[in-house]
Amino acid sequence: MDADTYVKSIVDRYALNGRSPQAVAAAQSVFTVIQPWAGKWLLKVQYSGSNAKGTAIRGVADLGLFISLDPDTPETLSDIYSKLANYKQLQPYAPRRQNVSIGVTCNGYSIDLVPGKKQPGNTTDHSLYRSKAGTWTKTNVEKHIALIQNSQRIDEIRALKIWRARMGWTSRRSIWK
Repeated sequence: MDADTYVKSIVDRYALNGRSPQAVAAAQSVFTVIQPWAGKWLLKVQYSGSNAKGTAIRGVADLGLFISLDPDTPETLSDIYSKLANYKQLQPYAPRRQNVSIGVTCNGYSIDLVPGKKQPGNTTDHSLYRSKAGTWTKTNVEKHIALIQNSQRIDEIRALKIWRARMGWTSRRSIWK
């Protein structure tokens, strides 16, 4: 077996295509909690992260839910982030503050909740709070998803994720330290 065939066999073994009905049910449970939190400011909730991009792998796959809020939402990005983390109805899911998301666990699934305030105008750009830096960043989830899906590099991205997971490296441990 040549190297390319070997790597392809590993990627195929770990590739996670689509969302299981159980994962969808977990996301739906969390969504029903998020909807009243966001209230009239909620524009939409969409899948983001590796499942949406098609780069998910078994064992480390997560679900990301991007929460798009109206540009006129009165709270600051910091307040939005904190209010979501402290939202009483979210407490049964053991919320964890991460950099731009609130991590929760529902029925064994890790779900990242990413609140973002849509930027004004005819755009899909959003502002996110970066808790580790105490500032904000601009993002466009729809463009990110499309860029990855159309990159023709899904297998390479999955191979790197598999290697990282097998080496025990996570986003919390930098190889540069």
